[in-house]
Amino acid sequence: MLYCEKCKITIRTDHKRCPLCHGGLSGTTSIEDSIFPDIPPLKKRQLSFFSMLTFCCVLAFIFSYVINNIIPSQSKWFIYMIGGICLVWIVLVWGKSKWKNLLKNTIGQMIIIGFGVGICDVFIGWKGWSIDYAWPILIFLSLIINVFITWVKRLEASDYMIYLLMNCIFGLIPMLLVQLNVVKFVLPSIICSGFAMILFAGLLIFRWEQVALELVKKFHM
Repeated sequence: MLYCEKCKITIRTDHKRCPLCHGGLSGTTSIEDSIFPDIPPLKKRQLSFFSMLTFCCVLAFIFSYVINNIIPSQSKWFIYMIGGICLVWIVLVWGKSKWKNLLKNTIGQMIIIGFGVGICDVFIGWKGWSIDYAWPILIFLSLIINVFITWVKRLEASDYMIYLLMNCIFGLIPMLLVQLNVVKFVLPSIICSGFAMILFAGLLIFRWEQVALELVKKFHM
């Protein structure tokens, strides 16, 4: 830091002479003495995952619309194409935002895809394939994946318990639909709900204390 012996003041700038008396200065200047902030150079902005994904989806919208109108067709299939692209966009955005919590990510993707295929089944003329096949398979896969993640990562009970319990609850939905005579082909639903009941029983029998603790924490009982 610079100092003026005559004026008895310190100067934090890089002046060659005292701004008051124009006399000589002693001392040295350094970066820490500067009164102005050190502004780093601007970095070139990189395209984010969200921006690229959205742009690709918009391109797919436009191309599907153009092709559907150029090539003679009796149906407006580009509408279904747009619905599928939107579903893929939501799934990928959710997966990217929740990648640190794989168990929560898996359950969220199961719900999103299940909701999407249900809407698709309704719009193309209800055939029931969404509840006969898609929902049980999606729930069963999410159960298997979350059990596998829990085992591989050796997670603590507090990290996996609530998600496995949620998985088990979702796993009972196909059996409920079977009992309501809504499902026509029952085998996938029986397999899914059977596995969910086995997992739920295992958690209650072998991890009862952790189950009770998590329920108390989550529901403030």
